[in-house]
Amino acid sequence: MYLFLRQKTLLILTVVMTLQGCTVLNSTMDEAKQVYSAITKADHRKEYRSDKPVVLFILDTSGSMLELENGATKLDTARKSIVDTISQIDKARYNTSLVTFNKYLKCKADVAVEPNNNDPDNVVVRINSINAKGATPLAEAITLSGKILDKVDKKMVILLSDGRETCGGDPVNAARVIDRKYGIKLNLQVIGYAVDSVTERQLQKIANINPKWNYHLAKDPQGLSNAINTITRQGGLLDPLWIDINTSTFQFNAGSTELSQQYMVKIQKVYDYLKHNDNHILILGHTDSVGSAKSNMHLSLERANIVKRKLIELGIQERRVQTKGRGEEEAINSNQTAEGRQQNRRVVIKVLS
Repeated sequence: MYLFLRQKTLLILTVVMTLQGCTVLNSTMDEAKQVYSAITKADHRKEYRSDKPVVLFILDTSGSMLELENGATKLDTARKSIVDTISQIDKARYNTSLVTFNKYLKCKADVAVEPNNNDPDNVVVRINSINAKGATPLAEAITLSGKILDKVDKKMVILLSDGRETCGGDPVNAARVIDRKYGIKLNLQVIGYAVDSVTERQLQKIANINPKWNYHLAKDPQGLSNAINTITRQGGLLDPLWIDINTSTFQFNAGSTELSQQYMVKIQKVYDYLKHNDNHILILGHTDSVGSAKSNMHLSLERANIVKRKLIELGIQERRVQTKGRGEEEAINSNQTAEGRQQNRRVVIKVLS
């Protein structure tokens, strides 16, 4: 019922806001905001439960996130980083949730995806539909996150923001309150994305409340990707399948591009991973040092392309799979022994964002 009312109210607000300036609609606008406010308050009072620990993202959706950074809006870059992270989190062990800023009610936060969500695609769909607008109610978002995680045993909160509090709240105190309440059951990680020095100091103060919490400065898109990768690895959030893919090795006989049937199980795992996200992969082929450097470069690329063709046959789009041949340049063992040469004749896969 709440979902239906929320959607209906949002429709009214959208229509009315496009016609603002027509005084006859003022009362309708006020009424719609009142209904929406009532629904939001009900969401905040709702008791949420989860059958697993929860990874909750607080995404800053204030107007400043529309600023361009390296050719893309901050919001688009943040979206992509979170979607990539969702694809790496172990779905069997963690549920994922999302809190954003309310674009209709100033200085309010929203439960965009509930903590009992066990389908990461729900976060992906929701986050891709969010727009940036308005102020930065960090304290409200932190407090709301604490409330909705009350019945969750263990929780990680990842706060991603490009600005400081602008709604009169005290985000440092809000974080201190939830730290006192949950203690070791809460892990808060703070990411400051392309922030100024004043904003960075406020975000650092939040992270400094607990010695196990951390602040991560992301100056650009690559820095943001690195920060989130650090959090997922150190927090033990990674899906074993993601780890398995990034550590998979396909080996070949000398001078051969024939892929042994035993590796089809690994290729199926790569397919199973890719079909649940939009990530791209890079397949790298390698050889030993037998033969000329030119022929080995060609041979290594052919080996990578063999794995690529198998994935395309299973249904992965060709545009999502890059291949490169490294020849004999990146040996992992000595080419002076048969065992070393065998280890060097390989194909490996790297998951890209």
